[in-house]
Amino acid sequence: MPKTLMFYNAFITYQGHYTNIDIPQFINRIYNLDSYNRYVDNPFGSFSLIEMMESTSNPNNNPLDRLIGIASYRDRKPFAGNRGTDNISEIPSDVFELTTCLFTNNSRLAVIEYNHFGIRPQNIERYFNEFLDQNAGWEFKLIPIPTTNSFQDISSSGDIKEIELKLDLTNQEVNLFEANVAAQSITATVGRTANDFAEAGINVATIKIGKGRFTNRMDFTDLLNFLRNVDFESESLASLKVKYTSPTTGRTQTVDLKNEGILKRVIESSNTAFISSAIELSEYYYNESGNLAASSWQSVSTQLVTVNIPNIQRLSLARL
Repeated sequence: MPKTLMFYNAFITYQGHYTNIDIPQFINRIYNLDSYNRYVDNPFGSFSLIEMMESTSNPNNNPLDRLIGIASYRDRKPFAGNRGTDNISEIPSDVFELTTCLFTNNSRLAVIEYNHFGIRPQNIERYFNEFLDQNAGWEFKLIPIPTTNSFQDISSSGDIKEIELKLDLTNQEVNLFEANVAAQSITATVGRTANDFAEAGINVATIKIGKGRFTNRMDFTDLLNFLRNVDFESESLASLKVKYTSPTTGRTQTVDLKNEGILKRVIESSNTAFISSAIELSEYYYNESGNLAASSWQSVSTQLVTVNIPNIQRLSLARL
């Protein structure tokens, strides 16, 4: 199944200045705290750094990188059961979604997998800042790496193979599009479908649009007009992936237009366990992406202030 990877530059700043503090070393110090002090419960959710691959086990001979798993605990727990039966039982333990991240040692890069129910990058920032004294001027920052205009590339391609929308229907109102559209258009059809899902009590849904093998009823212009009508700021839209033939590279590729300004890559993955996901993430970055965006940090700051890493501790008590 497809997995989206998001690319950020990672820094610790001191009194507004970017520092040369090593992010993997910072992560080490958090992970070395006991489990109670790694757990954070704040207004944005409940999180904990619960996994970190041993440096001696890191793939691709990069023992100074950090491959970690951050848990995002769910307030509303699902039920357990067996398919094809009416069996249902409550789950006594806390339930969480695990997000796997790679922090490279030399390029000040963070590669974060997208997990719809997992911790988001802005909450990773908030989580790590729980261990820094921001009143003294310390702050952890994730800075999105800008990418080229994918929408322009799609518009010039002439060949959209598939559009996939993932919807978050937990909000009472589902607003996916910016304006009124023709009743018989693709846009109107998708809008009605999303509202039908929401009215049926479905919280998460995926809609795929494609030309298919045996029909030409939907042409490139129809699909492009659909994309132009999408409200990319809608809270109901979790992701919007477009599979198309790029005129820039000549290859079929998939991009996620939900966050156009953030460098992303979509890979095929069947892994859910932490170790296998971490190895997959590292191998993609070093063996397939060609160390993508390894020098991008220099566009943020070419002069880093030399400082010692501050004391790392949990600055407020978790509410268990």
